[in-house]
Amino acid sequence: MISGVLVDKTSRTKPWIVWGYGLAGFSRPLISIANSWVGVLGIRMLDRIGKGLRSSPRDALLAASVPSERRGLAFGLHRRWTMLGQC
Repeated sequence: MISGVLVDKTSRTKPWIVWGYGLAGFSRPLISIANSWVGVLGIRMLDRIGKGLRSSPRDALLAASVPSERRGLAFGLHRRWTMLGQC
């Protein structure tokens, strides 16, 4: 929710998307060196913050990149692509 407000104020989506994916990509491998549940919790929190930073701006970028009559198709394809990555 906060990233959506920040995107609206700055009218720039790409930096927020890059920071969100970067934070998540940086934090996930750190779980392998965590030596307590508190460490894993902190690292997972960083991962979720990254997801929160990228989700709203990514959706805004996706909506702006296709004509309004094709938005359902674009979001459906994006959702399908993310579901395939979780298999």
